[in-house]
Parts: sequence; structure tokens; C-alpha cells
Amino acid sequence: MKIIDYISLFLITVNTIITCTNQTFTPSSAWSSFAQENTLSRTELTRHFMEDCKRDVIQNDHIPNPTHQNTFRIATYNIHLWRPAADALNTPFDYTRHDHFNAIVETIKNIDADILVTEEMLIFDWSAIKKAFENIGYNCSLNSFAQTGDYHGFPFGTMIFSKIKTTKPCLNKIYAVQHMSSPEQQSFIRTVIELPNRQELVLYGTHLDVHDNTEQVRRGQVQELIDYAHKETSACIVAADFNAIRAQDYQYTIDTVPVWRLLNDDHKRRTGFDAPTQALTLFQEHNFSDCFAKADLQSPYYSVWNGTLVDFLWLNKHWNLPIDGCYVYYNSLSDHLPIIMDIQLGEK
Repeated sequence: MKIIDYISLFLITVNTIITCTNQTFTPSSAWSSFAQENTLSRTELTRHFMEDCKRDVIQNDHIPNPTHQNTFRIATYNIHLWRPAADALNTPFDYTRHDHFNAIVETIKNIDADILVTEEMLIFDWSAIKKAFENIGYNCSLNSFAQTGDYHGFPFGTMIFSKIKTTKPCLNKIYAVQHMSSPEQQSFIRTVIELPNRQELVLYGTHLDVHDNTEQVRRGQVQELIDYAHKETSACIVAADFNAIRAQDYQYTIDTVPVWRLLNDDHKRRTGFDAPTQALTLFQEHNFSDCFAKADLQSPYYSVWNGTLVDFLWLNKHWNLPIDGCYVYYNSLSDHLPIIMDIQLGEK
């Protein structure tokens, strides 16, 4: 073999080692259509989302198996009422058939989080849900469920699943700020987890308003949440579908067109308002960092059907746990993607 061939082989091997430890994130392909000045419908945006998930599913291979006893995994996942991504909730769905439910549970099993926060968690059959989650290692209690509303007579909301039994009661708090015309009532859950290394971790799970296009309701909810979380003196994480965006996540171009301009122009056409960013800015103003930034990793480009990033794990200023990695688990069973963070509890 020639020397040049050995060099090429070495570079390929090094590149493989590097990419196996980190995911490579790609922008949503929907922005290419926006760059052509088209306004896309939800159906078209969801089609792009599903195609992108199929394109990016190979990145799931870079998520390590958290089998080591010193690795602890936390994840957040909006499961879209157990309905397919392409379903905009306006078509009938047979909850007596558990095919799609079983598929999402299998995905959750693959994610293998020690602590999982689910949003749009529909309690269509508590006994079936409890059995399915206990079969994959989770302790289940309706005490960790914060109801947001009901769908076809079934309650839905935010729920915390844990593979570690918690002895302290959960706090379930309804936000004082609500969108008056919305049938939903947002709230948050607070729980305290004793990690295997005996360190306490405070966890908040929530799902913020999506109806107020000015973001004043959502900003008020974040402020109320921070009023609680900012008082924590130990490591604290806020996990949620925030229904909120940051301008910094869209500072790139598609076909030479700035994506932030595409996003803002589209939001203005649909709502009459500029795309608001005040809600998540509050976290940064109060010294919270998203998990990717805290770990000095690239943030994903999208986590939801419309090609934006709205699902986050925010860490407070007292965070002192080493982060092993942060990941997105690509699949289109829901219209959101799970966000994952691995923390190290001791020596490897």
C-alpha cells in the first residue's frame, strides 16, 4: 500500500472516531422552500420534518448506550398525544388500538433515560400506560402528572417518569398567567431526585403556551417558573417544550438567504407580529444555560415539525455535574424530537 493510502486510511479512521462521539446536525430542509418565498402549510412543513427525520435517523447511531453505572440520562419528549407526526389532531384516532402507543414506548425504551419528562401526555388508559412503562423500568405515579387540558374526554399534560424512586412529594403549580381564549391550562411540576451518588437534583417539567403570538403569556409563564427555579441552591434542570425560539439558533443562510429573516417574515405573514424571542431570553438573563451550550456542543437546528428548535433542557447557575453528551433522537412518531443529556456521576 502506498504512503498516501495509509494517510487517507488514517484520516478516515480519525474522522470516524470523531463523528462517533458527536452528532452532526443539519438544518431543516423546509427553509429551502421558504427561501423561494413560499408560505408552507402545516402539512407541507410536517412532510419536510418527516423526510428530515428519515435523513437524520443515522445520527441516532452516535448516541451511546448508557449502560455504565456512572452515566445518568435525562430527556424531554413531547409525544403529541400518542398521535403520528402527520396528524394535526383534527382527524379521528382509535385509542383502543395501541399500535402507535407501543411504537412510541419502544422509542422511549431505546432512548433509555433515567428521568424522562413527557409533554402532551394523554392518559387514555392509565392501566395500559402504567404497565407499559413499568415493563421498561419506570416507576409510574399520577402524582407526577400536571394536567393541561383534555382531549376527547381524556386528560393530557406534563408527566415525569423516573427509574429512581422519589420519596419527596412533587409540586404541581398552575401558572397565574394563562391565554384567556385557550382551552388549555399550563402548569409545571417540580420534583427532587436523589442521584445514585447521593447528590440531589431538582427537576422542573413544563409545557408553555402556544396560542399567544405576542409571547406575553409565555414570557409571563417563564418568569413565574424562574421565580421558583432561581431559588434553588443545588443543581437544577428545567425540561420542556417551551414553544419558544431564540434568534441565535437561526444565524445561518439557505441559498444565501438568512434563515432568521425567512422565519421572521413567515411569522409576520401568519400572525402580523415579528417572531418573539423574549421568553427564552429570560433564562439567559437569570444565568441558566441550555445543556448544549453548557457542554460546549453545537445546538441542534430543529426539534419540531415546523423546522424550529423549541425543546430544551435548561441548567441553573449551580449546575456542577459533568456532561458526557447531549443528543437528539430522530424519529417522526411524534411531531417533536426527544432532547437527551448524559451526565457523569463519578469516575469512568
